Amino acid sequence: MVLDVTVANPGDIAIMRQLVRGIAQDNGWPNVFCLRAIAALTAMAEVLYFGQKSRNTEPLRLSVNVYNGNGVEIQALTDFQEVCQNYAEAEWQLERVSNVFSIESDSAGDHIVMQLWMEK
Repeated sequence: MVLDVTVANPGDIAIMRQLVRGIAQDNGWPNVFCLRAIAALTAMAEVLYFGQKSRNTEPLRLSVNVYNGNGVEIQALTDFQEVCQNYAEAEWQLERVSNVFSIESDSAGDHIVMQLWMEK
């Protein structure tokens, strides 16, 4: 299952959290994993949204992939250098809420990927 989310204002982050709660209920996630997924998604959305000073016209786009009901991958394409200039702890904040965190840069921008896996 893939959920594409657009964050054009802070209210969209709250709506996104509600969507993840629905996914968690549909997949029967334990409460702890549901809270981790919501925290990770909120962290990524807020760090990237508020960290970009030049977000004049472009809303933030996130992709949430659910893997077999027991894992979540959150992806974004952005200018992470700009985010880090405005928010020095951005990378640390995202690393600490995920099991796997990676950034790959190319001509389109910085591809940010966070993965969370349900503890067994």
